[in-house]
Amino acid sequence: MPTMGGLRSHEAFLVISMTILGAILQALAHKHFGPVVFAPILITVGWGGVSLAFLRKAPEIRAFLLTFSACVLVGGLAQCYSQIFFEVIT
Repeated sequence: MPTMGGLRSHEAFLVISMTILGAILQALAHKHFGPVVFAPILITVGWGGVSLAFLRKAPEIRAFLLTFSACVLVGGLAQCYSQIFFEVIT
C-alpha cells in the first residue's frame, strides 16, 4: 500500500534513512553542517519537480526518491572513505 508519493512504508523509511545518513556522513567528512541542511531541501525540490513533470505517476516518483537517497548515501560513504584513508576529499 503506497504511502509517501508512491512509496511503501518500508521504502519511505529507507529513503529517509539513506538521505539522512548520507548527509551526516558528508557533513562529517567536510566538517560542515551544509549537507544535513541541503539534502532534505534538494530531495523535496526534486520530488516536486518529478511530480510536476510526470503528473504524479507513482513509479517515476518512487524511482527518483530511491535513486536520490542511494546517491546521497554512496556520496557520503565515498567522502568519508576518502577523508579517512587519504585525507583528501574528492
